[in-house]
Amino acid sequence: MDDQPANAATYAEQAYYFIERRRLNDARRVLKEALTQFPQDPDLLFHSAQVDWIDDHNEEAESTVRRLLVSNPDHAPARQLLADLLIERGALADAESLIIGLIRDYPESANLYGRYARLMLRTLNLEKAERLAREGLRYDPEDRECLLAQALCETVRGGSSNQGLEKLLVAHPESLSSVHALVMALLNSGRVSEAHRVAQGAMRADPANENLVELVRELRIQNHWSMKPLWPLQKWGWGASIGMWIGAVVTFRVLDKVAPEYAFPAAMVWVGYAIYSWVWPSLIRKIL
Repeated sequence: MDDQPANAATYAEQAYYFIERRRLNDARRVLKEALTQFPQDPDLLFHSAQVDWIDDHNEEAESTVRRLLVSNPDHAPARQLLADLLIERGALADAESLIIGLIRDYPESANLYGRYARLMLRTLNLEKAERLAREGLRYDPEDRECLLAQALCETVRGGSSNQGLEKLLVAHPESLSSVHALVMALLNSGRVSEAHRVAQGAMRADPANENLVELVRELRIQNHWSMKPLWPLQKWGWGASIGMWIGAVVTFRVLDKVAPEYAFPAAMVWVGYAIYSWVWPSLIRKIL
């Protein structure tokens, strides 16, 4: 590896060798030297963007990959990487357009169907994600992205743990980021039970992961039967709290006029619920 490469392709091979082994500093060194000689080489630019992406320098990665696509708009790996970067920063519609374009160009690529399915999981479009995963598995029954998407859909919908999901995560621990994204999406939409099931499957695959253990514990608390009366607050947060207070004030005023005998008991029930919502969530965390 000490000899000076004679062409861009040899530099690209060296960079790829280091990237695969996550020796990012070595990859950066090779790419820096290579790009001084071949600044417009598409493979070198792509590997440079890859290194930045793996190293969580997403803005630099996106800038490089867009520069590459200006001169090489059909560069498929760069288009796929740009889609991943767009997903990471939440530009899901733009990412979807890119992936659809790639599928038009490569209609039998199982991996692309899997990527599209993963995107649909982030938007909680489970039916479409499952259809895409099945379509991809027609072309490659062993495609990891499709198998993961299918397993996640089954876990969300099923009432029991999904052994297929656990096996996939054991074999491909890098897929945990997709699982975490789905858990967060489910939580943000108030679907705590489904989020709990998915997180449990991930924790069984990686029981030493402290973040997963803590996440499952928190979801177990949120999914406890005693927390069910608080589901509007869990789902909509402060918006629900403000809405419920406004609704309570209006309700009590109406009751005071049309059925005054019920106004005081209703107020006591409401105060009890308010105290319960303040006290119980912190108390149950100490108990469980």
